[in-house]
Amino acid sequence: MDEIALINFAPLIQLWAGICLLFFYEPLLTKFPLTKLQEEKQTLITDFLGKYQAYLTNEQLAEGYKMLKSTWEIFYKTIKNLAALGFYYAIIILAYIGIENHPMYRDYYQALQILNSCIILYTLLTWICYKTKFFVKYMNALVVIIILMIIFHFYHPINDFFTSKIGTLGCFLSKSETSIFTLFTCILGLAVTLIHILILSVQIYYTKSKIKKIDINAESLNAVLIGSKNMDEIKNGLKTKSLNYLAMNGFPQTAMEYQTKLSNFVRNEIQEEFNSFIFHWYTPSLKMIRSFLSLIKSLI
Repeated sequence: MDEIALINFAPLIQLWAGICLLFFYEPLLTKFPLTKLQEEKQTLITDFLGKYQAYLTNEQLAEGYKMLKSTWEIFYKTIKNLAALGFYYAIIILAYIGIENHPMYRDYYQALQILNSCIILYTLLTWICYKTKFFVKYMNALVVIIILMIIFHFYHPINDFFTSKIGTLGCFLSKSETSIFTLFTCILGLAVTLIHILILSVQIYYTKSKIKKIDINAESLNAVLIGSKNMDEIKNGLKTKSLNYLAMNGFPQTAMEYQTKLSNFVRNEIQEEFNSFIFHWYTPSLKMIRSFLSLIKSLI
């Protein structure tokens, strides 16, 4: 059976290298692709915070206003970083294609498996840590490519050294499998960008729906509080929750006690719902990690 060689995909790799290069000369994706949705989300959050700021703590308000900021400008630097990496790697692949059929480099396709794994690892780290300053520097992509070129050039000595010291880890893919693996590695930056845009769109839709839900519940409770709506008119789940709160430690005996207790419930409910939205299960752990890193930084 004929092997799948990278030389058959040379025009495609050249095209991809050209697309990556465009990011340095054309303002591609500089503007957030979901600008309209982002603006709708920002309007909803601004209106909500303005309407219920008296019910929210300073920390909640601060977290709420943080949600108005777009991270796209930061992620765009990551896109350019990955575009630089993709361009450099495409050049390496094209250079390999030129020597692919030479007897001296017959088994050098094995080195591509290692290079591909390094590219995938760097891409994923860049994506996960895109808010950090370290992974948005173009110099990082250049350094990674230089290291990969050294690994490729001295593949046999490096491979023999690690094999003798550590042993064999896993097994090499066939040449056909390596060629397909390499093609998908080349376009990994594009896949990461599209997935990130999809995640942002889901986050925006979730934020909009959650803010609307909290706003509807808060308006219903406020209507009961001012007497424009009867308790029986609000939805069952919210009604049951409010009645349970009012009955806690004894049902209010006077209108003043009823108003005070219901007002406290409205405040607690809005804060609780908003907390479940802005503070996630991992928030305490994340705060501890940040405090620990700040402590280390101050000691250094």
